[in-house]
Amino acid sequence: MKKLLVFLVLYSSFSFAQTGVEGNIIGLGKPYKDKIVLRWNVTNYQVFKQMLKDGVHIERIILNKSGEPENKNWQKITTEPVKAWTLEQIKNSRFNSDTAVAVVAEGLYGKNALPEKVSLIEQLKLQDIDMQNRHMMVSLYAALSKDAAIVAGLGYEDKLNVDTTKSYVYRIVPTIPIGLPGTLHPCFIYVTGRDLNYIPKFFGLTTKNGDGYISLNWPKSEGKFTGYYVERSTDNQTFKRLNAQIYIPETAEDTTSQNDFYSYYDSVENYKKYYYKLIGVNSFGEQIAFDETVRGMAEDLTPPASPMVFSKKEGKKVILNWTKPEEKDIKGYFLLKGKRYTADDGLLVPDMLPPTTITYTFNLPENFRSSYYRLMAVDTAGNTSLSNSIYIYEPDLMPPAPPSGLSGHIDTSGRVHLKWSMDQKEDALRGYKIFIANQGDHTYSAISDIVPDTSYTFSVTTQTLTKKLFVKIVAVDGNFNHSDYSKPLVLNRPDMIPPPKPVILDYVNTTSGIVINWSKSSSEDHKEFILYKKVYDETKWVEIHRSPKSSTYTDKDLKSGISYTYTLRAVDSSGLYSEYAHPITIRTSYSPPKESSSLTGTFTGGKVQLKWSTSTNPVAFYILYKDSGQGLTLYKSLPATTNTFEEPGKAGPKGKYALKIKYLDDQESDLLICK
Repeated sequence: MKKLLVFLVLYSSFSFAQTGVEGNIIGLGKPYKDKIVLRWNVTNYQVFKQMLKDGVHIERIILNKSGEPENKNWQKITTEPVKAWTLEQIKNSRFNSDTAVAVVAEGLYGKNALPEKVSLIEQLKLQDIDMQNRHMMVSLYAALSKDAAIVAGLGYEDKLNVDTTKSYVYRIVPTIPIGLPGTLHPCFIYVTGRDLNYIPKFFGLTTKNGDGYISLNWPKSEGKFTGYYVERSTDNQTFKRLNAQIYIPETAEDTTSQNDFYSYYDSVENYKKYYYKLIGVNSFGEQIAFDETVRGMAEDLTPPASPMVFSKKEGKKVILNWTKPEEKDIKGYFLLKGKRYTADDGLLVPDMLPPTTITYTFNLPENFRSSYYRLMAVDTAGNTSLSNSIYIYEPDLMPPAPPSGLSGHIDTSGRVHLKWSMDQKEDALRGYKIFIANQGDHTYSAISDIVPDTSYTFSVTTQTLTKKLFVKIVAVDGNFNHSDYSKPLVLNRPDMIPPPKPVILDYVNTTSGIVINWSKSSSEDHKEFILYKKVYDETKWVEIHRSPKSSTYTDKDLKSGISYTYTLRAVDSSGLYSEYAHPITIRTSYSPPKESSSLTGTFTGGKVQLKWSTSTNPVAFYILYKDSGQGLTLYKSLPATTNTFEEPGKAGPKGKYALKIKYLDDQESDLLICK
């Protein structure tokens, strides 16, 4: 009993939460010679089943070629609600063997395969997910098959002879607009008769050749199709459909939402031509072919395995050996040489070595000092791979020349990017070593092993007060002889430390303005101060002053009797901002506006009559004061639109009445004593 009560409470809460559910019916139509076909759906899956169960009625208005309705009222063209067929109707229909209809029937009437041993809350969540899935499944297959659309209650055919000079407006109205679990809103579908003669064409299909596959690509913007069929031919005459099931790219793994194109991948044999056609299926179940037939041919793009080269030096003779790669399509080898470890200066042997070659012997020239060598394997498709680099050198004690052309920069993440020139007069070097220091007169420390290239990247901290980094490099030859240092390179570290927070020291409140004084900056890269102010009880700050060096400012843009809050912050040369200074609030001295208005009064026939001239300043309202024996005290508030006041009295008003003007800017005048 307790469990039942809990379930009823949860279900009631869930049902109550659904009462605010709303969904808009959306639809489209297409004219044919003897009918107009309509399709519709609903934007919210939570009211999808409600719409299919209760059904919709369809109304129509026909517009003549001038756009005027032929009838004043909507004509209902459905005698019974259009709704989903019952399971019994589907079984007894001619559609019972249609795959799309079968999927729709499963989505409408299939049993929920929900786990039993879960909490009631979890069951409700799973039921909600099941509703979403059924909505998607029924909607998809109703869009792929006209029969499935009719069975699902999501389609209708209006039988009439379509006039190309007229337009047809349909209204899809829910039979029960407000039901369970929510509210359904109708929709309008506008169909133009002239579209009967419109034959759309779709373009943009292309192919891209891969290794063992061909990818078909087409723009997402080209046609609003639900899915696609792909057809292939080897002779551009006879085409065979590749996918028995419709291809839906939005749910396919090879399509990303960020891409502007859909893709389809076909695994094929390399170096064989194939022709392709793409057929889109629209929301009316029509299959429409793209205008192009495209061609593709997969090709071998896989390079051979990188060979491993070994060397042996006997005096001036060098022997290179390597193991032949396992690939059967090796075409041959090139031997490369150069001053860099990439060995890309030229060929040691001008001709390609045969694929059976696994060793090569050559003699070094008399003046030889050092060089890099490398083997390039080439397959029959022209793909290449490179071996390891071999460094050959002659013993000597002469150091190389210092490197030149050192340049670089430090990015905002602290990565140091260096590059330098290769000395064309030097033979091949083992490489270079990098040294750094924080001061030019400090000892430089090595930060790298031998770098074989003429560029290098490393990281340094940016959270430091040391603004510069000093870099030197040395060259290292084959005998590990080290050159002298290069000329130092001085790099500026990116400024990542904001300037210190300024302090408002004091202020002076004068009749001519408020003078603000603040502390001077101690930062070497100080650029300027920015001063801000706002009315005390408001939230918006306004920049009022920028100053590179000055530490004082007089604010004259003030209104009397108003409290203003001030703050400021410092900016350095890197554009970094300090924290805001502690704000200070100052109330301006009260100085009422000059007022030309005056208050006069008379006493006639037992009545006091007051009169005052209109103020030259914008007025919010008037405040009337009266002396009833205890001095002038607040008596009445009068609107800004009046300038007279009358009441019964016993004596003249002179000195007994006074007026204060409250202005729109919250200031107020002095008391105007009645004369």
